[in-house]
Amino acid sequence: MTTTGEETTTGEETTSVLVVDDDEGMVATLRDILGTTGYQVDVAHSGSQALDCVRRRIPDCILMDVRMPGLNGVEAFREIKRLAPDSSVIFMTAYAASELVSEALREGAVEVIPKPLDLEQVLHLIDANAHKTSVLVVDDDSAFCRSLGDALSAQDLDVHTAFSVDEAIELFELEPRRVVILDMHLDGRNGLDVLLVLKEVNPLAIVILMTGYPDLQESMRKGLSMSATACLNKPFEVDDLIRAIRRAVDCRRAGQETNA
Repeated sequence: MTTTGEETTTGEETTSVLVVDDDEGMVATLRDILGTTGYQVDVAHSGSQALDCVRRRIPDCILMDVRMPGLNGVEAFREIKRLAPDSSVIFMTAYAASELVSEALREGAVEVIPKPLDLEQVLHLIDANAHKTSVLVVDDDSAFCRSLGDALSAQDLDVHTAFSVDEAIELFELEPRRVVILDMHLDGRNGLDVLLVLKEVNPLAIVILMTGYPDLQESMRKGLSMSATACLNKPFEVDDLIRAIRRAVDCRRAGQETNA
């Protein structure tokens, strides 16, 4: 069952929310409240139904119960991360001390909130996370990587940093990020090899390549043909990178190709 909220008058894109709980009364209440507030709402009553909904349409945010018969919320979340790595997931639970709660947070959930729900908290979490852009910066120059990460964080981006290939892959497998800023020369390894691995984990990832080596220009052009989104030569202005990220994210939301 689907309820569509009214478009807001600001001209901004309506936020889509998937509500998942085996308590049909809870689902109906949240559907009505969120729909009235202006969100576009889909509902599911099990982990399996949630996966079916995500396969049909990827939501901006998922509000999901931790404990459900059959496929529980955490088990469903693992598959959702593969299908919709850009969706923010907020868990609900009446069992605050549960091992499943700890597992949900380890798996990368935005938050686990207790039942009965504080609706103001729910609305705040959805608004704060539904369209937040997650970024992974990968560069073996740790000082540069930290500096760039700090500059992007100051723009309200959710930033992680990695200083090696292994660290980048480990972080990305745990929590696929929407955007990857990837250096082309990592520990002596070509960034294209890393690009292939990251795209296997999240084919939808927006990957922006960067290099300070003139002899890697041809590799960067090859990266574009391998589904990288953009290339930047070091040194570059952080504003140029931010514009590239925002343009790519906007194009992805609109269903457009972003290679440039």
